[in-house]
Amino acid sequence: IFVTPRKHAKPRVIHPDNTALCERLGELPNLLCVGMTGSGKSFALWVILGCLTLFIPDCKVIICDLKNSSFPQFKALPNYLRNRKIWYLLIDEYSAMLSSLDRKTADEIKGMVGELLQMGRSLGIRLLIGLQRADSEYFKAGARDQFWAVLALGELSKEQKQMLFSEYKDKMN
Repeated sequence: IFVTPRKHAKPRVIHPDNTALCERLGELPNLLCVGMTGSGKSFALWVILGCLTLFIPDCKVIICDLKNSSFPQFKALPNYLRNRKIWYLLIDEYSAMLSSLDRKTADEIKGMVGELLQMGRSLGIRLLIGLQRADSEYFKAGARDQFWAVLALGELSKEQKQMLFSEYKDKMN
C-alpha cells in the first residue's frame, strides 16, 4: 500500500518490513481512510492494523464493522484487545453506520467521535475510520481536521481533494 506520510512527501510502501514507517504510523493520533467502493479501504486498514499490532507492544484494538464484511474473523473473540496503554477504535463504513441510525443517535455518535478525535490522544485512544466520502456532514465542526493522516485510495473527486488535501490538491494526479 502506498501512502504519503507527510505533506508533499514521496509515497511509501506500508509493509511490516518497513519498520520506520510502521513505527511512525503508531505515533499518529488518528487516521482517516477514504476511497470509493472497491478502492481498498478495508484492506488498507487491515495492513495498517497489522503493522500497529506488530510494532506497538500490547496495543489494544476495538473493531466496529457495521457491514460484518471486512473483519468477520474477529467476531468469535470477545474483544480483540491487547494493550492497556493505547486503544485503537476502528470504524469501517462510518458513513453507512450514521446513515442507518435515527438523526438524534447519529448526532450523538458524531459528537462522541468528535470528542475522541479532539481528546483521544491524551486518553490513549486513537481512531481509524473508513468511509467512502469524508463529507463534513459526518463530522462535528472541526473534527475532521483532527486526523493527522489521510489515506486516499482510488480516484478522488475534485470536492474530496479540496476537502482533504486543499494545499496539495493541485499536485495530485
